[in-house]
Amino acid sequence: LHDALPISGNPQAPASDHFASNVITANDGALYNSIINSELYDGLHCGIKGGVNSAIYLTVSQCNIHDNGTTSLDHGVYGGDHSSFTGNTINNNAGYGLHFYSGIPGFPASVLADRNSFTGNGDGAIVIAGPDAVVTNNTGTGNANGIGYFRLSCTNPTVAHNQMFGNASMDIWSDNCGGICGGPSGITDDWNIYKKGKALAGIPYRATDCIVASLDLAGPGCGPTPVAKVKKVRGK
Repeated sequence: LHDALPISGNPQAPASDHFASNVITANDGALYNSIINSELYDGLHCGIKGGVNSAIYLTVSQCNIHDNGTTSLDHGVYGGDHSSFTGNTINNNAGYGLHFYSGIPGFPASVLADRNSFTGNGDGAIVIAGPDAVVTNNTGTGNANGIGYFRLSCTNPTVAHNQMFGNASMDIWSDNCGGICGGPSGITDDWNIYKKGKALAGIPYRATDCIVASLDLAGPGCGPTPVAKVKKVRGK
């Protein structure tokens, strides 16, 4: 358990140590750990990094995870199976804020991202590439992108009650590597707010998604009410 700690990485680590230079690294066999109300910053690679056999059942709550990484391969968090990220502020990381991807089919599985805020992340707020992710009640603005569904390994995600707007490229996107490697499947995308023109065609939006024309969220059901209370509207 890490509670109420400011933890700095080592941004001056040698290049040979780049991918091992994290603020917190979860080694193989790391189970049921918690990081609460802490500040994680200046990791040369990631703020938190798990692996296939690590960071399982990791809980990260009420943390400030910022200014980690120097390249697009460096992220605020590299998540592990059954990990939970709730109520965190995740800003100004070089790659993604939350990176739920490994290149290994089936991993990371069953991750939760709820009530986090994202700003200034160089590749985007969240990328999902494992099965059964739940991404709810998050806000993201001023990132390169919002939420991404990544390729064939992204199966059965539930993405709901999120506000993604004012991001540089796309607020919501999907990738199938040009039709070569297969795309995500089983997506439930519901009760979200996206900026019109920055929500990629082909995402299976529900009638309750709200795609707005302006960043002030003006429009039926898209006022400054809490995300979970957005009224049912038909996307435009």
